[in-house]
Amino acid sequence: MGKDYIPRNDGNFLTWDKNLFTRVRTNAPRWNLSPTSWLHIDPPMITAYEDAYAKAQDPNSGMADTLEKNITRDILKKATRIYVKEFLEYNSLITDEERLQMGLPVHDPKPSPAKDPHTYPVLTTKLLAPGVIEIHAVDSESGRKAKPAGVHGFEVKMVILDVPATEWEQLTDSQFFTKTPGRISFTGKQRGKMLSLAGRWENTRGVKGPWSEIITVIIP
Repeated sequence: MGKDYIPRNDGNFLTWDKNLFTRVRTNAPRWNLSPTSWLHIDPPMITAYEDAYAKAQDPNSGMADTLEKNITRDILKKATRIYVKEFLEYNSLITDEERLQMGLPVHDPKPSPAKDPHTYPVLTTKLLAPGVIEIHAVDSESGRKAKPAGVHGFEVKMVILDVPATEWEQLTDSQFFTKTPGRISFTGKQRGKMLSLAGRWENTRGVKGPWSEIITVIIP
């Protein structure tokens, strides 16, 4: 459920948990919940933790009281988390407003589709070893190596000629990389020739963004 919805503070957790199961009991028929689904938690586990918490708050409490409080808290937390996941998290009979009243996160029923890329990867190259060139990509908008949201990689189109390519249509070969840097290997016969290349992002739905400017490097 993303960020943990259970309060970390002991007292806040007790208040939250009691509120949760009060609403569960009240709305059980409408949410199609059987009493047997929660009776092992409420009241026995909640009461055990509430009593242990009260003892631990006493100024005269000792380490044994604190330990008992921690044990009963952890048992209640685990049971509550399992209950929420099994009976509440994806229960379509519970409204978003009711989830908020219970202190539970509201789910987006349908994940938002990945946006179409509108930026492009700015490419740079680096000699990694004889015959191997690294291709680094940063986003044209953010200037960061991190891929834009929804993008799963970048396509690089390239061509090896005796002169630099000036049009994207001249780039006849293609490779796809899911992370930066990517690597391209060359044969000894290609050394000294011109490598021209351009890149574009592609999102998780296969939608491609605009091409970057063409860059040209000499194959060392």
